[in-house]
Amino acid sequence: MKTEGGTYTSSMDYERYTLAELKQRLVAEFEREFDETAKKHPNDRVFLSFMATGFGMGVRRASKKAEMTDVLAASLASSDVFRHWARMPNWTQFETAALLAGFDPALLHGREGDIATIAGTNPGARCLMDVLEIMKRGSSHYVTPMQVVSWAERFEVVVPEQLKKAVLDFWGASERTDAEAERSQGTKLRADREETLLRVIAGLWEVSGLPKKPTTAADRLEALFTGTGDGGWGWEKPSKKTMADAVFALAARLPRNQGS
Repeated sequence: MKTEGGTYTSSMDYERYTLAELKQRLVAEFEREFDETAKKHPNDRVFLSFMATGFGMGVRRASKKAEMTDVLAASLASSDVFRHWARMPNWTQFETAALLAGFDPALLHGREGDIATIAGTNPGARCLMDVLEIMKRGSSHYVTPMQVVSWAERFEVVVPEQLKKAVLDFWGASERTDAEAERSQGTKLRADREETLLRVIAGLWEVSGLPKKPTTAADRLEALFTGTGDGGWGWEKPSKKTMADAVFALAARLPRNQGS
């Protein structure tokens, strides 16, 4: 047994023993160390008390780490758990880190500090804390499930396959539908704007005195666009064909109200 920062630790291979055997061996090792120290410093009650206190603190810390290891093992998420969380509108940073590490966030709520104590030896805890650290440095407190999948792929964070499937199954179709609706709406708005613009052009064409034939009207406009001084505008012109075919011809074909 040796001292590390005031705590007494043992180098014995504790994985070989049952809990009762481990307790017996640790107590025997401590008693042996205590007796040897007491022989050397029989009157140093303060140091001997410090030894006992350090031993007790070490045991409590080890017990808490062992408990947290058991909690993590019992918190592994099933496909049902992933499906449950996939339906949530958003996740906190801790919930995201827990899910990406393969755990059920509900079973680990409020245990971030305890998880950090075993991150050095437990791969699952280390994964959770690593992802949490990355997120704290670069994202908002709440994120949507689809954002998490995209974010994880961007930063090369492994997403559990069952979690990814649950998120894509629930949100993928919805996002595709929303995107298609948005595209459809955008197409309709563009069509409405184009028709409105053509009607304005048709009205201006009607009152401008330009020839009624599209190609002839385009000829007149081309001369105005390219002319300089009092006889023209000096603008960079569209081609005569573009004006005739894409503007005047379309404006001329616009349906009119009966009797107009």
